[in-house]
Amino acid sequence: MSSLSLSVQIWSFADVLRGDYKQSVYGRVTFPFTVLRQIDSVLVRTKGAVLAEYTQQLAGGINP
Repeated sequence: MSSLSLSVQIWSFADVLRGDYKQSVYGRVTFPFTVLRQIDSVLVRTKGAVLAEYTQQLAGGINP
């Protein structure tokens, strides 16, 4: 597959995913989700410890 046809295919997928959003608005819709995904990626290493602390706080009668 040539890079040109791959590029065309990627943009056609983007058009399908964009749906009813205008191209000028799409960035404002996707940017928050991009930021949330980045935060999730950064925090994944500490998720277990955070959940353990949450459980411990609940068991101690503290509403976190």
